[in-house]
Amino acid sequence: PCSGYTVFDGPPPPCSSQDRQCLGGGHGTAVASVLGGLTYGVAKGVKIIPVRVIGCTGESPSGIIEQGLQWIYNDKSTRNGPAVLNISSGSLITPGAPGTTAEYWINRLINERNVTVVVSANNGEIDVAGSSPARVPNVITVAGSTNTDKRWHCNSSNTFEMCSTPYLVGSNYGSGVDIFAPAQNIPSAGIKEDLTPDDPYYMYNTCCRDSDTASRQGQLSGTSFAAPAVAGVAARLLMGSGASLTPAQVWQQILTE
Repeated sequence: PCSGYTVFDGPPPPCSSQDRQCLGGGHGTAVASVLGGLTYGVAKGVKIIPVRVIGCTGESPSGIIEQGLQWIYNDKSTRNGPAVLNISSGSLITPGAPGTTAEYWINRLINERNVTVVVSANNGEIDVAGSSPARVPNVITVAGSTNTDKRWHCNSSNTFEMCSTPYLVGSNYGSGVDIFAPAQNIPSAGIKEDLTPDDPYYMYNTCCRDSDTASRQGQLSGTSFAAPAVAGVAARLLMGSGASLTPAQVWQQILTE
């Protein structure tokens, strides 16, 4: 990956070995590996620029995500394009509520920087109109499907899925969804871990030890891992002769190919 940007360093600082709030540690690594990883990536030749806006609790204080989006807007790679932005996160919002500051910056990225923005529909099993930024009309909103082409629902008997209400129930749905992509047991890279089988978190393949290598294979579920598959397709379309495509043209290409 290329040098990126960290808005959120803590507190707490990058995850410690005792930090059990960091369940599912390595979410960003797994998402990136689906998009452009050497083993599982859809677009293996892309340059990945990480922007960290979420801490070990899985939450982000007000303003942090907006700072990350502003950095992307001003980054040289974004200005010189082409670029795809994958957002595998979101928050609940009242349907019909005014646009948020984050949504404002997303629209600027699309309209002024020609960035194709792909967003996970999120996993609350609600209409996507109640999820931001998935509700934004000009992004590509990706819902999750199973290996039988059904809408993905979290299954607590699957050791790769840690279901919780209201955040991890099943793929969101509705007219705001643009496309479905696989969201069940997705192979991906993960942060290095050294847990032993007697550790209660071993069965979930979770660990909070930071690592600069993606040395562990994981299988994860949710729309977080559906979105980067579509973002990878978008990136492939923009490579080479497709570099001048607008986000709308990228979407039309995805629909027709």
